[in-house]
Amino acid sequence: MNDAGPQEINNRTRITLLTWAAVGVSMVLLSRLTTVCQDQLTAHFDLVWESPGLGTVNLIRDGKNPYDPKIYADQPFIITIYTPLYFYLVALLPENPNNPFFHGRLVSCLAMLLAAGTLFVVDLKQRILPVAFFAFGIYFSFYPVVSNTAFLKCDPLALCFSAIALVVIYNFRDQRWAPIVASLMCILSLVTKQSYISAAVAITVYLALVRRRQLVLFLGASAVFSILFVLFANSVWGEGFWFSTVTALRQEMSFQHGMDILGQMYHQPAFIGLLALTGLVTYGSYQQRKIDIFRESPYLLFVLASMTVLLLTIWKYGASTNYFFEFILAQLMWFAFTVRKESAEFFLNRTQLTAAIALLALCVMQFLFANELDYSFASDATKEKRARDYESMRSDIASLGIADPVILNPFSHRHTYSLSPRGCVNDWFLYRHLWKDGILDIQTMISTVVHQQYDVIMVPEKIVKSMQAGPLPGVYGQVYGDLMQEVSNTYRIGQTGTEYVYFVRKPNS
Repeated sequence: MNDAGPQEINNRTRITLLTWAAVGVSMVLLSRLTTVCQDQLTAHFDLVWESPGLGTVNLIRDGKNPYDPKIYADQPFIITIYTPLYFYLVALLPENPNNPFFHGRLVSCLAMLLAAGTLFVVDLKQRILPVAFFAFGIYFSFYPVVSNTAFLKCDPLALCFSAIALVVIYNFRDQRWAPIVASLMCILSLVTKQSYISAAVAITVYLALVRRRQLVLFLGASAVFSILFVLFANSVWGEGFWFSTVTALRQEMSFQHGMDILGQMYHQPAFIGLLALTGLVTYGSYQQRKIDIFRESPYLLFVLASMTVLLLTIWKYGASTNYFFEFILAQLMWFAFTVRKESAEFFLNRTQLTAAIALLALCVMQFLFANELDYSFASDATKEKRARDYESMRSDIASLGIADPVILNPFSHRHTYSLSPRGCVNDWFLYRHLWKDGILDIQTMISTVVHQQYDVIMVPEKIVKSMQAGPLPGVYGQVYGDLMQEVSNTYRIGQTGTEYVYFVRKPNS
C-alpha cells in the first residue's frame, strides 16, 4: 500500500517532469557536438593549431626522440612542449595518409566523452540519471569544449585521467587499492599534460581531512610513480625533456592576454549562469552541513583547485580557452554530486531550481544564436575556403618544379603539415618567444638558410612588402630581421601567390 500523501506525490511528479525536461533539452544541445565532431574528424587539414602536435607524433612514428635538442634546436625545428603520453598513444595508431590529423582527433574525442561520462558516476550508490544527463549536455554546450573535443590536443586525455581519479577515490574510498589507482590516474594525467595537477591536489586535501591512512597510501604511491617516471624520462629522453616541458614554457605573463581569454568566456551567457549555479548550490550545501561539505567528497575541492590553477596560468602567453575544460567539468561534477545527495531539497528550493532552469535557458540561447565560428573550427564555409587556399598554395609550390620540397615557413604553423610532410618549424609562436628571449639562438636557423638547406621558403606577402620598404618593424624586426636579410641574400623570389611569396635558392655563383 502506498502511504504517500497528495503533496508528496505532487512533488515527485514535479521532480520527474523537471528532470526529464532537462534531459530533453540536454539531448538537443548534444546534437551540435555530433555535427561538429563529424565535421572536424573528416577535415584533412590543420584546423587551427594542430600541426605542432602532429609534428611530435610523426617524430615518434619515425623512431626519434621528440625531446632531442638536435631536433628542437636545429632543423627540423620541432619542439614538443607537453609531456608525452598522448602523442605516444596516437603514434601507436596506424597512419591515415588521406587525413594525418584523424587519429589524434579521435583519441581526444573519445577521451573528452569519457571525461564527461564521469558525471554519471560521481556517486555509484545514489545516481540520478536525469541530473547526470543535464550536466553532460551542459558541459558540451560551452564553445571551447565543443570545438576542442575532436581536435588534435592532449588536454582531453589529461582531463579524462583526472576525472577518473576523483570518481575512483570517492566511490571506492573504503578499498585499500583505491588511493593507488587514483594516484596512478593523477600521474598519467601529469604525463599527458604537466599542468593537470588539480585532481591530485583535491584528493590530497580530501584524504587529509577524512582518511589519513588512505592519504599515506596515495602520497606513497604518487612518490613511487613519480620517481619511476623521472628515471624513465631521464633514461629515454634526457635533458631535452626537461628543457621542452619546463624551461621552454617560462613565457612572460600578460594581464591583457588573460583578460582577453576571460572575455571570451564571459561572452558566453551560460558560463555566467554556471558560476551562479555553482555559487548557489555551494551556499545551500554550506547552510546545511557547514564545513562538512569539504569532508564528504573531493568534488568541491576539485572546483577550488582547478579554479586556482586556472587563475595562475591564464595570463601566460599561449594560454587559451581550453584552460577552462577542467574548471567547467569540476563545477558540473560538484553539481551532480550535490543534487544527487539532496535531490528533493534542490528541486523544491526555488532559488537553486530557478538558477538551474536559467542555465538551461542560457545554453539554449547559445545554441540558437551562436555564430558557427564560435564553437566550430570546421564550418562548411571555413572548410571550403581552406580547401581553396591549400589548393592554391600547392599549385604555387608545384609551379616551382621542385619534387618533394623541404619547406621553411617561419611565420605560420598551420600550413606546415597540410602542405608537405617535410616542413620545418612546427610552433612558430613559441620559437618567436624563445628566440626573442635568448633561450634558443635564431642564428642556428639563419645558418640553415645561409647553407641553403631548404628548397622553398614561404614568407607572407605583407612581410615581403615591409622588407622592401625598409627594416622590419616591431617584434618581426627584433626577431626575424637577420633571418629575413639572409633569405634575401641567398634566395630569390620564385613565385608570388595570393597569400605567400615563395623563395627558392639562388644559383651558386
